Amino acid sequence: MKNRVLASGWIAVLLVALPSLAGAELRPAAQEFEVTDALLGEIAAEVRPLVCETLGVKLENVAVRVASREEIEDALVAENTPILAGVGAGDAAADQARDFAASLSPGLLAKYAFEERAVLVQADAFEVLSHLIGIPELASEPVLRAVILHELVHAADDETHNMTAFFASCDSADAIRIRNAILEGHAQMVARDLAERAGCAQGFEIFTRAIATPPVTSHEEGAALEMMARAATSFMAFNYITGEAFFQGVRAGGGDEAVRRAFSAPPRDPVVIVHPEWFLHPELRPRAVFELDPALETFASAFEGDEDWTLNRVSVSPTDLTAAMAPLPEDEIRVIADSLRQSRVQVAMLGQGEAQLVLGLFEFGSPDEAAAYLEAYARLQRLRDDMMKEGTVRILSAEYVPLTAPRPAGVVVEKRIAVGAVNVDLSALCVTRGALAVEALASNAPDWSADDLLEAALDALDQLTQPHAEVDAR
Repeated sequence: MKNRVLASGWIAVLLVALPSLAGAELRPAAQEFEVTDALLGEIAAEVRPLVCETLGVKLENVAVRVASREEIEDALVAENTPILAGVGAGDAAADQARDFAASLSPGLLAKYAFEERAVLVQADAFEVLSHLIGIPELASEPVLRAVILHELVHAADDETHNMTAFFASCDSADAIRIRNAILEGHAQMVARDLAERAGCAQGFEIFTRAIATPPVTSHEEGAALEMMARAATSFMAFNYITGEAFFQGVRAGGGDEAVRRAFSAPPRDPVVIVHPEWFLHPELRPRAVFELDPALETFASAFEGDEDWTLNRVSVSPTDLTAAMAPLPEDEIRVIADSLRQSRVQVAMLGQGEAQLVLGLFEFGSPDEAAAYLEAYARLQRLRDDMMKEGTVRILSAEYVPLTAPRPAGVVVEKRIAVGAVNVDLSALCVTRGALAVEALASNAPDWSADDLLEAALDALDQLTQPHAEVDAR
């Protein structure tokens, strides 16, 4: 059994996944502007003094240069391998880091490489990404200027806060995600402050819009791929968009001292990134009643000693929940997301994702709020069935079995989904008791029947029935 930290566990529990960009044939069209080292040098000479003045840094010997995709991948691998090893990936850390780098790099415009102390700019990526997401103005000099500004803030933060040590303190997948939101969110806030003076106010807005824009999908590909793309885009947007909102709230309520504290004592729960007021005033956060992690141990122990399975445990933020339930009305989703007190999700994945098992525990503010989530869950499943009747990923069959007393209220779903020419069997369920909800999923896992999945869910629910002392989930 291994720990695969970069598996998108929160997405798995919500029945979506995004194919890697590395598998796509992405070729730039005829370039309307050319990214050269000379142009990068000119922009850096204008932007660097603004960052130095604002953040009180020197940025000495920080290069800004054109780099190949391979160089950017190598930088990602060098930085992420020790981080992953530190949170349990062990000998698999380098391979996981390489897989992650290969999936991310084709559409990555630039990266600040901490070891080299250089902003690496991928010249072709501007055209590639502009076509992939349908924003042609992304391939322009104002956007390039905004990207360099953003990356130089990373360099400044590294000089001030030592980003290598900052990430070395990670002890979980949640910690990695929180630190990425802090890294990107702060860079976005400072870049927004400086964008007009740097001559890229419009370019910054285009760049920011691009972060939250999913890849364009065709009608033939179907609604399923569109939902997958939106969910994965939201996962990335959490770092930049939600991360910036966090810092805007922290600075407004606590000033520069609170901004510095976000680096020296970052939150422990991704939910706090959505609620900066809880970072400033922890006493404002509603207290969680149940301790969720122990109830996941029985499920996780089923994979103990099996090297073919990798495990990952994560939290689901309100932002994640909002993205996953997006086909439902926005007002309804917002109410449900706001009612979530805490969550923990255990993901078990076979190989590179050939099979997946997920058990998710959710505590809401009241029994009525948990019941509302269950009703929305069942409705969302049927809505997806309707949306997925055609396309590359399409529904072939679906059977729904409601659960009634004496069992907890809930629904069990069994589906067969076509992924291209391959058929995948999927079992999913949601059950509730009081303010608790348990969601489970088995994808392409024939050894786990719907009854097995229900047994695991009910076992977890039974372990959670007796509240522990109030839990500080901040």
